[in-house]
Amino acid sequence: MTKDLEPATLHAALDAYAEDSGTEAKRRISASIRNRRRGIVERLKLFHDDIPLAQLDLDECIAMIEIWKDRPVSTRTGRPFAASTAKSTLSQLIQFLGWLDTSEQFAWKSPSHLGQVSRRVRRLPGD
Repeated sequence: MTKDLEPATLHAALDAYAEDSGTEAKRRISASIRNRRRGIVERLKLFHDDIPLAQLDLDECIAMIEIWKDRPVSTRTGRPFAASTAKSTLSQLIQFLGWLDTSEQFAWKSPSHLGQVSRRVRRLPGD
């Protein structure tokens, strides 16, 4: 049974993920890792619309992954994100999708074949 008390949207799920510290059976995450996760979650929220989770299908997940593979332009610098930033953001996005799939808080299930989507961040001439 899902708890899902708030609207099931992408941003609500990202916020819940940012605050999740794991279960008793799992290693509890440190404050520094949680703060880093919160920062990346805020970045994800800037670049991805707050859609209902019901719309988060395979095509939408691929589109989200593609944004980070292509290294979007930072609103702060006006240049594409560094490869390391894009990789860490993409990694956190994939972890979030895995968390969302197993979360009892939201009734979202990972689409088939999501694990087969390429996650290689593109290199730029200046790298």
